[in-house]
Amino acid sequence: MERWQHRLYTKESQPDYLERANKALLAFGKGSYFSVHNSWSIPNASYWADVLLKAGHKDYMDCWIAGTAKVLNLSFVTEDQPLVDTINKIPEWDDETIFSFEDLVEYKKLKE
Repeated sequence: MERWQHRLYTKESQPDYLERANKALLAFGKGSYFSVHNSWSIPNASYWADVLLKAGHKDYMDCWIAGTAKVLNLSFVTEDQPLVDTINKIPEWDDETIFSFEDLVEYKKLKE
């Protein structure tokens, strides 16, 4: 079990976190839902990370990952509701696609 899974499970005491996280990890292993990008080499990702940080999100790495998705015009998958709430406050992010892991799995099922 990954460290962040422990943290979410311990923080919220909700077993469904573990189930969703394990589905996501399986998807990473299969390469079926995700492609992983090195966000450090993406021009302008830091600009959008700074925008999110200034808008109130506290975790710069989360902001950078979201900024990378925005710059590359990718769907952003996250379980970080405070980050999603911050993104939803910024008009320039209105056209971005954001999924929770569970929503992504459902979306993929509809597409199959």
